[in-house]
Amino acid sequence: MGRTRFPIVDPRLAVLTHALQAPQRYHILWSILGRIIVLQAIAHTACWTVNEIHAKGHEAVGQAILHDPFITWGFIALMAMGVILFQSPSAIRHAFYETFLHLHQFDHNKAFTFTKTPMPGWKPGSGGNDGGKSLEKEHVEIDPYEEGRPAVFNYELMISAIVPRPIGFLGTRSKDGSTTNLAPFSYTQVINHDPPIFTVGFAGGIDNAKDSLRNLLDSRECTINMISEHFIEAANMTSINAPYGISELALSGLHPAPCTTVSCSRVKESIFSIEGKLMETREFESRSAPGKKTGVLAIIEGTRFWAREDAINEDKNIIDPAILKPVARLGGITYGRVVEGFELPRPDFKEKKREGSIEGLVKGKREDQ
Repeated sequence: MGRTRFPIVDPRLAVLTHALQAPQRYHILWSILGRIIVLQAIAHTACWTVNEIHAKGHEAVGQAILHDPFITWGFIALMAMGVILFQSPSAIRHAFYETFLHLHQFDHNKAFTFTKTPMPGWKPGSGGNDGGKSLEKEHVEIDPYEEGRPAVFNYELMISAIVPRPIGFLGTRSKDGSTTNLAPFSYTQVINHDPPIFTVGFAGGIDNAKDSLRNLLDSRECTINMISEHFIEAANMTSINAPYGISELALSGLHPAPCTTVSCSRVKESIFSIEGKLMETREFESRSAPGKKTGVLAIIEGTRFWAREDAINEDKNIIDPAILKPVARLGGITYGRVVEGFELPRPDFKEKKREGSIEGLVKGKREDQ
């Protein structure tokens, strides 16, 4: 299938970029196979060197290695491959970004600002603000259950298309209080305000529940902490695959803060946190592999809010985005920041009708629907 990857700095790096975004098992498989190939190549090279030394002597072989470009670069390439392949995936990621992409430094002084809307003079019935350019492109139909399509493709597609997503930084504690967990989840959303209801999606089934879901099912309590720029690296550290019972707070250096209605801690660094009680869960089964549990939806009721004093207004109903500086999840291992915003009032039908701006546009449906 000819699939177009998302644009990156250099299209020639698309394969490596995709590899860096693949699940950990692909990194491990690639690393193992690569190491086997390199070890075999080293073994063959060693045998060749020994045979040549026996046949021609040390000096002749040394001269061949130094003066024959093919042999020289072959040795250099072999050593380079060994260095790369015997590094951990995280080291490869670091080398990739630092060496190839030449990323700009993070601008800590970039303040949140308001701008005008993309098209201030837009009028009802005008359609998109791009002059119709988006209509010149066709769409590709994708069947999520197409024969031969791995389920991970749907995952990669959705997390790169449904963006930006808020990151729910979930704090949990076992019922007996013996262990705690802290981990980020980008399948997080608010779905109601009275009562305050939130949803969090977990990968895998209940039988194989990881630490956060395991604690949540046990104690039926949690905290949902919003992630900001000033602790994004520490928050990312909590996604490490540490064994059950290891404290992510300790690994990350973040600080716990007490709660009122739940026994687990919230994150002191978080500008906005929610105490929550588990209402119910729903487990999902794979369509492509019947019987396999692939996800769990948790519905959580918010029982208390915590807002940092400099971010909340006097009525305690608005958080200042310039203080919050939220971080959103994009596709792969990419995150986004919010540094600009624009305000767009919701239109009123009666008002628009009275001013005549929707005259001729009020229909049951378009003719081409």
